[in-house]
Amino acid sequence: MTANDVLVRQLERQLESFIKTFEKVPADKLEWAPEGCRSALDQGQEVATVIGDHWELYESRKMVWSEEAFSKWLKARAQLKSREQIVARLKLDTQKLIEYTRSLPANDLMAPTEMPFQGEFRMVDNITYHTWNMSYHEGQINMILMMLGIDPMGG
Repeated sequence: MTANDVLVRQLERQLESFIKTFEKVPADKLEWAPEGCRSALDQGQEVATVIGDHWELYESRKMVWSEEAFSKWLKARAQLKSREQIVARLKLDTQKLIEYTRSLPANDLMAPTEMPFQGEFRMVDNITYHTWNMSYHEGQINMILMMLGIDPMGG
């Protein structure tokens, strides 16, 4: 098994796990959020679009960030209004990242990437970010489920 294979497996497993959790949220509660928190819908919109809407990071190994770009992304992702749209987009963009990861020469995993944030970043960091982001938001959605009286580990 190669490093690329491990990354692909992690992406596939976390995609499945996120969707399973996201689908537990009742349709009439997708937009509900505790005060000061984000709804499951909003979090789903983020994970579904963050890869595809920032694909330049994989093409050019550089992410350009600005308040204007962030605002534009928020408006674009808000167009995904239903669970079905979010899941379809998430699957599509994750598959694109999986195909990219499979095709990436192993030596390129450690290629530096330019990010608008502090720290050193490598291509492998940008690939695993998607796994981490889905996992993080799955946890947030699990908390929403618990607040709704739904056992996130059930069924």
